[in-house]
Amino acid sequence: MMNAISARANRGVVGSVQRAFTSTREFVRASVDRRRARSRGRFGARNMAVYSAGAILAFGGVRANAADAPTVSVISDASDPSAVGEAYTVAVSVTGAGATPTGSVTVNDGDGNQVVIALSGGSGSAALTSTSAGAKTLTASYAGDGSYDPGSTTEAHTVNKGAPTVTITSDAVDPSTYAQAYTVAVTVTGAGVTPTGTISLNDGDGNISTITLAGGSGSGSVTPVGAGAKTLTASYNGDSNYNTGSDTEAHTVNMATPTVAITSDNPDWNNVHVSVPVTFTVTPPNGGTPTGTVTVRDETGVTTTVDVSTGTATLTAMPVGFRTITATYNGDGNFNAASDTEAHEVRGPDLTVEGIGLDIPDGD
Repeated sequence: MMNAISARANRGVVGSVQRAFTSTREFVRASVDRRRARSRGRFGARNMAVYSAGAILAFGGVRANAADAPTVSVISDASDPSAVGEAYTVAVSVTGAGATPTGSVTVNDGDGNQVVIALSGGSGSAALTSTSAGAKTLTASYAGDGSYDPGSTTEAHTVNKGAPTVTITSDAVDPSTYAQAYTVAVTVTGAGVTPTGTISLNDGDGNISTITLAGGSGSGSVTPVGAGAKTLTASYNGDSNYNTGSDTEAHTVNMATPTVAITSDNPDWNNVHVSVPVTFTVTPPNGGTPTGTVTVRDETGVTTTVDVSTGTATLTAMPVGFRTITATYNGDGNFNAASDTEAHEVRGPDLTVEGIGLDIPDGD
C-alpha cells in the first residue's frame, strides 16, 4: 500500500518537475537521479516533493523570495502648499516582507528639482525646493538593494507663487532738473526661476512709465512734471510664479533756470516823451512752460510788470541819457528767476527857434 502511494506521488512530482525545467538535458539527469534514489528505497513522496520544489526554484518557475517587491510611501510633504523658492520636507518609507530595505530614494517634483534621501531603518527625509508655481507630482523612486527591487510612488503637492524682491538700483541723475529726463534702473529677484513681466514706475506726480524686465532687470526714463522732492515707486506687476511687489526711492528735482532775452527796444533811441515797447522771450532749458510775470525797468526806477505770456512791456517817461533796460523773469514753482539787459538811449526834446528845429544835445 505504501509503495503504491509513493508511486503515485512520484508520478505527480515528476510531471511538475518536467514542466518547470527548461533544459532537456537537466531534466534527463534529474530523472536518472530519481530512479536511482527510488531503487535504493530512500526517495519517498515527501523527499521527492522537496527535490522538485528546489528544481523549480533553480530554473525560474517562481521567485525565490516574495519580499523582493518593496512598498514605497511618501509619508509627508510639509508644508503643503509651499511657495516658490520655499523648501518643504519630504518624508518617505520603504518596507518589505523580509529584511529592512536599505539604500536611497530620489524625490523629483517634475520640474527637474530633486533630492536624494538616504534610508535609515527603512525611512528618511530631506528638504526639496520647487522653483516654479503650480500643481506638482512628487515621484519617490527607490533604487533597490541586494534584497529588494526598485520601486516608486507619487504624491500630489501644490506650490504657490513666491514673494519677489524689488529693488531700485539707480536713478541717475539725482538731483535732476525740472523737465529733464532721468533713468531709473530696477531689479526683481526671487528664490525660484527668474521673474518676468513688467514694472510700473511712478514719481508721485502721476508721471508713470512701464519697464519690461529682461533677465530680471530693466530701466526706464522719467520726465518730471514738477520740481521738488519726489518718491519714486517701482511696482512689480507679478507673473505666473511671483506675486506683486514694490520698492521706493527718494529723488530730487531741482528748478530749471530759463534764458531771458530782450529781443527789441525799438526805437533804439527815443525822445524823452516817447514810450518804448520792450519785447522779450523766456526760454526753458529742457521743456515746460514758464508762468508768472516779467518786470521791465531802467536803472532810474521806471518800471512795468507784465505776464510772461505777453512778451512785451512798455516803458514810459525814462529820463534823458544812456539807460540800461533790464527784463527780469520772476520765476514760478518750476523755474528760477532770470534776467537780461539791453543798452538804450533817451534823447532830449527838439527845440524850434524862428522856425528852425534844433536838437538839444543829450545829457543827464
